[in-house]
Parts: sequence; structure tokens; C-alpha cells
Amino acid sequence: MAPKPSTGTRAALSSTTKGLGHHFTSPRKVRNLRKTQSFVSFPGQSSKQQRLLAHLDDLLNHNATSTPSGEPSIDTPPPDLADTEMMVVTDTEETSDHEQSIPQRVRHDHFFNSWKLVISTIVHPYMQYLSETVGKPLAQQVSSLSACSKDCEKRYTNITCLYFDSFASITVWCCECVTLPQLLIHNGLFPTTPSQPRMAVSVELLGFYRALFERSCDAVNALASALHTQYIR
Repeated sequence: MAPKPSTGTRAALSSTTKGLGHHFTSPRKVRNLRKTQSFVSFPGQSSKQQRLLAHLDDLLNHNATSTPSGEPSIDTPPPDLADTEMMVVTDTEETSDHEQSIPQRVRHDHFFNSWKLVISTIVHPYMQYLSETVGKPLAQQVSSLSACSKDCEKRYTNITCLYFDSFASITVWCCECVTLPQLLIHNGLFPTTPSQPRMAVSVELLGFYRALFERSCDAVNALASALHTQYIR
């Protein structure tokens, strides 16, 4: 007599011989009765339903209430006390969340518009950098960057640059001829902020991150941990 297969193995699954060969079916998972048989009541739903039914009844019976001009008509039958309290709390929370989200939305819009203005100015330097470096080894790191061909008033900024194998702090000289993002992109470095950046990432490193992101579900933490391990060596 053949031994009985152990529970949890493929041989223990129920099979059928209909068709070609044996076909195994996955066992059905027992549902949680607490989740499937529990009724959830939304706060204020009953009073809202009463107001809608009353408004519908008035529309069907053509009993439009006369109100002064400029004031909306409100049909509010007396709801339950519990529903009223729940509705007050919910409306207050939604109002506070909406008020708090307005400044955040304004900041996001300003940040997005700033990036749009910067990206429109660095497209040509980026394409020029790609045409000059495609199929060639990575350029050596430099201690300073400058691209002004005129006698302009220059100002410098110390930028921390992240490369494949190391990071370095370089001095970037910019003027009215070439902006700071354009100068960084022309040398293969992408700024981390649209204005007054203090850090830049190598274009090749960003390309490697994109390839890693397409094949990994946790590319940000993986790349950060890998760079940390590489930099402290």
C-alpha cells in the first residue's frame, strides 16, 4: 500500500484525470467570516438618505418650497442625534485636511513649474553631452567647472557630486552666459533641485538607476545601500 502523501505537498492536492494527464487544483482558502459577514455603517448615511428621499418626494409631488432670492433651499429633516454628531466630526476633519492641503498643493505646483523652466533650458546641453560621450569611457572627475568665454562676473558654488565609485565636492563657476544647471548637465551631472542646488548626480548613475528600477521592486533602497557600501570602502 502506497504511503499517504504529507499535507501541504503537491501530491496531497486533489487531482482530476479529465483531459490530458492529471490536473491539480489549488485548495480554496477559508474565508474570514469576520470580514465577509460584518456590516459597516457609514456615519451620517441614514440622515443623508432621508434628505435625498425627502427632496425626491418634493420633486415628484411638485412641492418646491419658496425661499427668498439669493438663499438656497435646504430640506433638512431632523436626523438622529448620533448621526448629527458623527457628521459634525467628519465635516470638521475634512475641512481641516482640505485647509492643510492647499499650501502643500501650492508648493508642489511651484516646484513643478520651476522644474519645467529648468528642463527646457538643459535639453540642448544634455543632448550635446550624450553625443560627445556615447560609446566612450567615463570622464575623469574634476575639481572645478567653468564654461564662461567672456569677461563676466562669476560666482561659485560648492556642489557635492555622486558618481559610480565615489563622491566629491567640486567648485562650479557660473555667470550670466551659462546657468548652473546648464553647466552641470554639460559635464554629465544632474542637479537635485531646480534652483540653488547643493548636490548633483552623475547622468550615468541615473541611467543605471533607471535600468535597476525597471527590474527591481525596491530600486531606491537597493541603490542607496549599494552606493553607501561602495563609498565607505
